[in-house]
Amino acid sequence: MNDRLFKVINQVLASLAVAWPLSGQASSLEDFFHKAVSGDPTVNQAGHRALSDQHLVDERRSAYLPQLQLRYDHTKTNKNILYSSQTALDGNVSSYPTDGAALVLSQKIVDVATYRGIRSAQAEASKSQSEVDVVRQNRRVELFKTYMSGVEALERFQVAEASMRFLQERAARDAREVAAGRLRPSEQARGQAELAQARVDLETARSDYRRINGDLCRFVADAACPVIAALNLAEPLPPVAPMAEADLRGALDASPDQQALQAGIDRQRHEAEAARAGWFPRVQAELERRRDDNGGSIFDGSSRIDTQMFRLKLQWDLFNSGGTNAALRRNLAIADALRDAKEADYRESVRKLQAAESALDNAQKKDQSMREAAQARAEVVRLLERQVAAGTETLVRLREVQLELVQAEVARQTARRIYVASRIDRDRVFGRVDADAIAFLGRLATDTVPAQRVRANP
Repeated sequence: MNDRLFKVINQVLASLAVAWPLSGQASSLEDFFHKAVSGDPTVNQAGHRALSDQHLVDERRSAYLPQLQLRYDHTKTNKNILYSSQTALDGNVSSYPTDGAALVLSQKIVDVATYRGIRSAQAEASKSQSEVDVVRQNRRVELFKTYMSGVEALERFQVAEASMRFLQERAARDAREVAAGRLRPSEQARGQAELAQARVDLETARSDYRRINGDLCRFVADAACPVIAALNLAEPLPPVAPMAEADLRGALDASPDQQALQAGIDRQRHEAEAARAGWFPRVQAELERRRDDNGGSIFDGSSRIDTQMFRLKLQWDLFNSGGTNAALRRNLAIADALRDAKEADYRESVRKLQAAESALDNAQKKDQSMREAAQARAEVVRLLERQVAAGTETLVRLREVQLELVQAEVARQTARRIYVASRIDRDRVFGRVDADAIAFLGRLATDTVPAQRVRANP
């Protein structure tokens, strides 16, 4: 295949990428990511747990609200009268029913344990909601990593493809040189080995790309799947200013990871206070309206009585063999452990943030330096193309310099891929892997020509 034919094929593939988008290409990355996250069973599981914990808050709060009970009892009494000052015509046996019905309205007035149980449930609900955000963030990061793995496979494919063109041209030249007696067969064999290795690299990159694109599609089974595209070299990489030390603690405390850990600490603190409340009295008011219907007998007499009662009930546990103290110490120990875990997570987040910001800075610098290197090599390629057309330079030398140009451009793509990955790492630290990050990837990953060549039959 000559150089002109290769250019024509590239132009055709580029026009096809515009005129007939790849399967699912019309579906934006934003839509795909949204469907992948919202339909993920792990995310839904976390959402159901959060909903369950919110119902627990309502359940525990109801214990501090007024309670209305209807009570009814039916009693059958059988008496054998051994002695009575009254003489009964029906003998010494008495049998009669008794019915009682009561409507009781009760209200807790002082119950610290119940109140702390409500606060504990509220903290657990807050923790569960933060964990939903954590799961969403992790799923988005997983999608990004899968996509960027496909981009890396495209980079390897482009280099292997350019290597194949160069090595095939050199192998043809070596065959002519060996036939003319100007090259030893051993040198030709070494070139053929390099060509065989390039062919393996090409097919490995092609296979890896197809597999990774399939992995991406499996995140959403019933939606159009976007095809992983190479990163274009025209989109500017916005600078990312390092987070000021004074703002770091507040920014990290707002992340869902830290919020979940803090909510866990709050929950254990309320559980400890609920245990401490075992030392405090509990006060409850009751209003009861009751009717008792006593069938009675000639000895007891029958009656029907309506009763209204108001009770103020106080309960105070004075001694429980140390159980309250043990429960208090246990919950305080758990809270201390969670506080240490929160601090450890904070320090790890700071380390990840510093590594991501350093990688971002290095990636931007490499992108700039490789842009200048690629421009210089592109100029050399143009000069060599004119020299080959004039017959003053060999096609092998042109293919070699074209390979160097592809390597420089792919090195720049690699720098951009590292920039995107580092930006995602930085955003993940703050819990901000959101629509803006996805939109940025959508603007950057637009070069579908390499993907077209990968998908074409080898």
